[in-house]
Amino acid sequence: MGVNNSNHFGTCSYYTRMAAAEGCIGIAMTNSSAMMVPFGSNEPSLGTNPLSIAVPAGEGKDPVVLDMATSNVARGKIILAKTKGQAIPEGWAVTKDGEPTTDPIAALEGFLLPMGSKGSGLAIMVDILSGVLTGALFGKRVPRMYEDPEPQRIGHFFGVIKVGAFMDVEEFGSRIQEKIDETVNSKPAKGFDRVYMPGEIETLKMKRQLAEGIALSPAVFRDLEQTGHHYGVDIHSYL
Repeated sequence: MGVNNSNHFGTCSYYTRMAAAEGCIGIAMTNSSAMMVPFGSNEPSLGTNPLSIAVPAGEGKDPVVLDMATSNVARGKIILAKTKGQAIPEGWAVTKDGEPTTDPIAALEGFLLPMGSKGSGLAIMVDILSGVLTGALFGKRVPRMYEDPEPQRIGHFFGVIKVGAFMDVEEFGSRIQEKIDETVNSKPAKGFDRVYMPGEIETLKMKRQLAEGIALSPAVFRDLEQTGHHYGVDIHSYL
């Protein structure tokens, strides 16, 4: 299924997890505003164009979830670094003149870097499926989400695979568990404590935050306060 005339839809895995919860494999991807340069280029024509695949692992078990941007990092992490007054690692972005930078302000004024040539190729394919195929805006045509006044009119591409159309669901559950076990029980490389499945670290973090709350830096908390004040919401009443 394709969607056009849309806007930022949050994390891709929000939708793929919905499919996995119903025992299906979920696929979701979206194009976005041109904040990233193709591999070997100094002119932005790609968004971070994230995608997600979620695979059910059986009743009562956490799904296997891939959720990734095709850039080296999501732009939101650079915005967060700017809010906290922190430098960013080299390789995340370049300035508007194409120079490497660790300054989040210069990075936000410049362009994100793709995850190598493969990330660049993947971003192009996501733009084709989400933007070109759906009739949505794509590439350079997509307005910037924060800086431009007009709607983005981006596109999304969704797919759902019914496991039972391929094999017995219980057999699939046994096979996916075997795949999980051989991955997480493999010998860790030097410097690693253990091996994780895609999405496992995020799932563990989500469970911890649901139980203990979400730690926020003072800068992020002040931003939330200001946003709440702007919309007439007293966030302290929720604490």
